[in-house]
Amino acid sequence: MDLDAPISTIMTAGPETVTPQTPLVRVQDILFRNRVHHVPVTSERKLLGIVSSNDLLNAVGGDRFAPASMVGAVLERITAGEAMSTDLVTLSVDDPIRRAIELLRLGSFHALPIVAGDELVGIVTTADLLGLMLNA
Repeated sequence: MDLDAPISTIMTAGPETVTPQTPLVRVQDILFRNRVHHVPVTSERKLLGIVSSNDLLNAVGGDRFAPASMVGAVLERITAGEAMSTDLVTLSVDDPIRRAIELLRLGSFHALPIVAGDELVGIVTTADLLGLMLNA
């Protein structure tokens, strides 16, 4: 395992994204269908924010046991732009894997968008790094 290799060698390239106007119910669908915990929010490939599964939970008031009809109604009327986190830490495609490990270890987040300039090109999560370690 070469921790000095570029992050682009392990990132998920071209992750599915949404726009700020996308209802959270669509974000929920992407999270479940792709078995991921983060969906980037973009406008013309420019990274604006990220919606996590925790953001969805917060959008419904943190009530894990709310009736499905109530959750669905809330997720229909709130947009990704309203729920997304915008204080993001990003990496460029040439940054080393080691840098991703350092940032995820110290931060309170579990995903790092990978950018070329201000355009989203990929994403790396703690799960990707754990997978890398298992395959080493």
